[in-house]
Amino acid sequence: MRRGFTLLELMVVAAILGIVIAAIGACLAAGMRVWDATRKYGSGEPQLVLACAMVEKDIVNAFPFHAISFSGMVDSVSMPTLLRTAGSGSEPAPQPEPARIGTVRYLWLRDRGAVGRKAWTYPSPEPPDTASEVLAPSVTSLRFSYLAAGGAATAWRDTWTDPSNMPYCVQFAAELSPDAGGCRFERTVVRVVTNTVSR
Repeated sequence: MRRGFTLLELMVVAAILGIVIAAIGACLAAGMRVWDATRKYGSGEPQLVLACAMVEKDIVNAFPFHAISFSGMVDSVSMPTLLRTAGSGSEPAPQPEPARIGTVRYLWLRDRGAVGRKAWTYPSPEPPDTASEVLAPSVTSLRFSYLAAGGAATAWRDTWTDPSNMPYCVQFAAELSPDAGGCRFERTVVRVVTNTVSR
């Protein structure tokens, strides 16, 4: 006599399969959430760290030049620097292009929520903010402050408007949006020598 499955046995098997499928689905969903969160947080922080390193390098390498003064505001800073222009064509130039004196400016692009950079050679006019290169997106704030040589540690200023000198220290802080990790980065750059511009 041929014996089949009872309805109760089929229901037990279906329930077990349902539990196994639900567990596998939960594991996959959790893995996808972790993957998305890691990718989201991992993309904002390295870009902001790189942007901070670029700001620091340019501040340390700024030099006095009579036609370009170090200028600092709460949300932007500009300084004289040496700029290298890219060679023309698809093949690299046989000789490296000579560096030219120019200005580099870092600023907070409020409308784009990003840290921007623009550079132009002397004596060209400053390009508009819309032409800025975006270094770090998803930034909710960027703040600079400045300290004169020999000043008290509490005498930080929000602006630097002395055209004859450069600050001894520049402090800057940037904050990522909560969607990009919500981290805050702060750096204090100490210039080893503060040179006075002779006019």
